[in-house]
Amino acid sequence: MEILLIEKGTFDTIIQEHEMLCDMVVTLASHIRRKSPSEILSVAETCEFLNISPTTLYNLRINGKIGFVRDENNSISYPLKEVMAYLERCGVPVKQIANG
Repeated sequence: MEILLIEKGTFDTIIQEHEMLCDMVVTLASHIRRKSPSEILSVAETCEFLNISPTTLYNLRINGKIGFVRDENNSISYPLKEVMAYLERCGVPVKQIANG
């Protein structure tokens, strides 16, 4: 067994940042809860929800890490179920997000 010593200030900072991250995930998910799982998100909505840039979203799509649909106008959008599946694969508890 290893024992790790951390200054109290450092530990408190880690806890505060963890709480801030949890709050951010819940806040970002609040607008998603109003949608049904079969709904489609725009590129902007997906980027806002995942807190990533459009370039990062493009890379996820090109590398096959997130599903997408292309409509008759050649526009790209993302099914909510694909976004949630991506979060699950990244280790984010989706049930917790969906329930707030």
